[in-house]
Amino acid sequence: MNFHTLLKALAGLLATALLVAVVWLLCLMASGYGLLIGLCAFAGMVVWACLEAKKFKATEGESGAVVYTDYNDVFKCLSVVIVPVVIFFFGASLGQIESLLIFCLLYAVLMFLHIAYRTAQDNSFLMLPVLLVVKIGLSVICVVTFYQMLDPSGKSRKARRSGRAKSILAMMMITPLISHLVLDNEGKELLRVRRFSGAGIL
Repeated sequence: MNFHTLLKALAGLLATALLVAVVWLLCLMASGYGLLIGLCAFAGMVVWACLEAKKFKATEGESGAVVYTDYNDVFKCLSVVIVPVVIFFFGASLGQIESLLIFCLLYAVLMFLHIAYRTAQDNSFLMLPVLLVVKIGLSVICVVTFYQMLDPSGKSRKARRSGRAKSILAMMMITPLISHLVLDNEGKELLRVRRFSGAGIL
C-alpha cells in the first residue's frame, strides 16, 4: 500500500463528502426544485465521467480518467450496497440487530475506503469526488432498480406491471452505461454485464 495514494484517497473522500454536502444544501435551499437540482448535478457528473473515460481510452492513458478499472471494480462498488442489504435482510430474523448494523456499516466503510484507494491510484485528486459519487451513485441506482424489477411497488396489478416496465427500461440504460465506463474486461464473466435481455417482459 502506497502511503501517498492512501492520503490522496482519504482527502478524496473528504472532498466527496463536501461535494455531496454542497449539493444537498442546494437541494434544501431550492424548495420545490430540490430533486431536480440533485438529479441534474448527478447527471452532470455522470456525463463528465463518461467524457473523461472516453478521453482516457482515446489517448491511451495520457489524459482523462478511469471510472471502473474492470468488472471486479464494478462488483466491489455494487457490494457496498448489496452486501449490507442482503445480510441485514436475511439476518434480521435471527435477532441481534445492533450487531448486524455494526457489521454492515463496517463492511460498507472498509469497502468504500478500498474503492477510494483503488480509484486514487489511476486518477488525479480533482477527479476523485466526481468519480466516487458516480461509482457509488450508479451502484445504488442499479440495486434499487433491480429490486423494483423483481418486486415492483404498487397496490394494483397494473401499477406493479408499470413499475416493473419502468425498472426494465432503467436497467436497459444503466447496464450499457456501466459497460462504457469500464476500462478492462477482466471479471466480466463474474457479473456478465451485457445488453439487458429483459425487454421481452414489456
